[in-house]
Amino acid sequence: FFFQAEDGIRDPLWSRGLGDVYKRQRITYLCNAITRSSIFGLLYAKTLRISLAAKSLLGTGKIMNILHGDGKVVANSLYDFNLAWTVPLDIIVCLALLFIEIEWYTFMGAAIISFGIIIQRMVYSQYTKIRRKMYKYTDGRAKYLNEYLESIKIIKYNAWENPMYDNIKKARKKETSLQY
Repeated sequence: FFFQAEDGIRDPLWSRGLGDVYKRQRITYLCNAITRSSIFGLLYAKTLRISLAAKSLLGTGKIMNILHGDGKVVANSLYDFNLAWTVPLDIIVCLALLFIEIEWYTFMGAAIISFGIIIQRMVYSQYTKIRRKMYKYTDGRAKYLNEYLESIKIIKYNAWENPMYDNIKKARKKETSLQY
């Protein structure tokens, strides 16, 4: 690893402080991506074995939302497990080093950050409530899209593209109206 110095001279630098931490995070993200794709593959294989009665009971849109949501939750929980033990350790080490440098002012900064975390949690909880409402509309839109794709020959033969497109557009408008 060679990095360009300000004066144009290249020196080998094996450690760049926090840069090394962020390099290691790429490995964690890669593992998360591999896990997520494996889980989605397994869930997709499972959906191929669902009986027609179960498919008609739930509907394709609902099945796709469950598939996406469950796979995402499992993959993210593996990533969060790693953060559960590294983040507190990072915070303790950073606070100790800051305390050595700036003494008691460290705790004022920690209090401000804690206040920001509380506000962020409140905002995120509101976002989660809105997202749960959006799932209902996402199911409807996915249902329209699935009907459209399954019956594309009939739609093309009868020239029903515009009415079908309007239905999908209305469903998408309802879905996104909760975001803004």
